[in-house]
Amino acid sequence: MSPSLVRSCLTRAAARHPDLTYWDHNWRKNGGMDHMLSVSRREDFYRQDYCGCTFSKRAAERG
Repeated sequence: MSPSLVRSCLTRAAARHPDLTYWDHNWRKNGGMDHMLSVSRREDFYRQDYCGCTFSKRAAERG
């Protein structure tokens, strides 16, 4: 799935929930990854160390 299609789907899904703030931002550009890490630490966001599939979860658990 293309990033623009994913973004479009997420924007439509978020629009159904008026109390939800959806940040449509490419975190990987212009130092954004460092900013994303800073925000996620400050806001105490949950961050997992794998992509979510069972294969990467197993690999993360092995170390």
